[in-house]
Amino acid sequence: MIHEATDGEQAWKLLESTKAISLVFADIHMPTMNGLTLLKKIRDSELERIASLPVIIITGANDSEAIKERATEAGAPAFIGKPLDSVHLLAPPPAHARAH
Repeated sequence: MIHEATDGEQAWKLLESTKAISLVFADIHMPTMNGLTLLKKIRDSELERIASLPVIIITGANDSEAIKERATEAGAPAFIGKPLDSVHLLAPPPAHARAH
């Protein structure tokens, strides 16, 4: 099942209340709580099921390498760039997401 959130706060509430989530896609540029802040909250969670979730960060063409580096340092294993193309959308999920 796919759950969708309109902003980082709503995504965090879904993570807290939904145990079946096994992978998170988070846009760097979300309202209320951006993707980097959500990633930090996930990694700092006291709940292991949340803290260990694979988080794929979605970045825009104008996002700097420094932003991507910060996300990697915070625990993002992979990125998808916007605009999205069919190759990325049809590619299999990263190996650590399958292992989770």
